[in-house]
Amino acid sequence: MPTTVNAFGTHEAGKPLAPFTIERRDVGPHDVKLDILYCGICHSDMNYADGTFGPLPVSPLVPGHEIVGRVTEIGPDVTRHQVGDLVGIGCMVNSCRTCENCQAGQEQYCLKGNTLVFGAPDPAEPGAHTQAGYSEAIVAPEDFVVRVPETLDPAAVQAP
Repeated sequence: MPTTVNAFGTHEAGKPLAPFTIERRDVGPHDVKLDILYCGICHSDMNYADGTFGPLPVSPLVPGHEIVGRVTEIGPDVTRHQVGDLVGIGCMVNSCRTCENCQAGQEQYCLKGNTLVFGAPDPAEPGAHTQAGYSEAIVAPEDFVVRVPETLDPAAVQAP
């Protein structure tokens, strides 16, 4: 059953970010769910929200792509992360994983198009769009979640 979480985002380009709730999908077999501790404020996130890049790709839009958090749930087939791990998510949360570029570890150049962390159709949830880190939690495939060393200050970490 999807989870409702608090988020900050906008329903219209050029309007201030405001609080509202969004739904997070269930954790799938290869997914990681994390409670978000910190999320960077990047100019590109704000350029989407303020309309610099044009109309919003989706409404509402929850930006934020430099995410750091703690794993709270994993799918049964996850092998890279465990509940309690400190992790990060960058600007992508999926790709086809089958094209030549993905197979070479270059998912950012996915020939079928990568999935950005916000404003993109979510292949894991047909009909839905991705919403990012200005929220309490997020669910993403383990391949797009990176381990953050416990020795680092999570408030100072910028995920890739």
